[in-house]
Amino acid sequence: MPQLWAGMDAGKAEHHCVLLGADGTRELSQRVVNDENALLKLISDVLELSVGEPVTWAIDLNAGGAALMIALLTDHGQKVLYIPGRTVHHASGSYRGDGKTDAKDAFVIADQARMRCDLQPVHRGDDIAVDAVSHLASPAPGCGLLLDLVDRAEVRDAAAAWTGRVNSVIARTDRVDVDALLIRPDGCVAWALPTGQDLDATTLVRALGTWFGQPA
Repeated sequence: MPQLWAGMDAGKAEHHCVLLGADGTRELSQRVVNDENALLKLISDVLELSVGEPVTWAIDLNAGGAALMIALLTDHGQKVLYIPGRTVHHASGSYRGDGKTDAKDAFVIADQARMRCDLQPVHRGDDIAVDAVSHLASPAPGCGLLLDLVDRAEVRDAAAAWTGRVNSVIARTDRVDVDALLIRPDGCVAWALPTGQDLDATTLVRALGTWFGQPA
């Protein structure tokens, strides 16, 4: 089978994927929940359909609800293109039928990726990585995340008293300006440790106390 194009209409809780062949034939149309296991199954199904031929994925978000999908695709060595939502909206007018639906948008995304050569690739950047790790590592609403980006045990030790309210995770990133980040439940950064700087535990403890209460 020749190259396939997979269009992802991304949402916060669910995505819709449409897979097109080189001639625009629809090979798959599937709604999938924004869950690691479900997304891995989708990736596996698409790669099985490709029979070893390359697959180009295109998605209409490059962060937020799409972050987990992008992280999983890049982990699997897949090529991912970004097509802005406004581009999808304008292009949809030239496609017949269905009005505005997730399935139609996913089809448009796949078809635009198939025909265009000006779409930019998506890389697993800083915001995407943080969002994806938050999604994977936080077991419950309201839980924070301490990202240790260079394996500094003293950072994780300083947050040990908040275990259960803050998850400590050793992660990788392309960023070179920080060694660690404390992420609030809303995804914002509450504290950062600049690269190579000695840990002032009082600043981290203050941020932990402010956002996650007194230590156990």
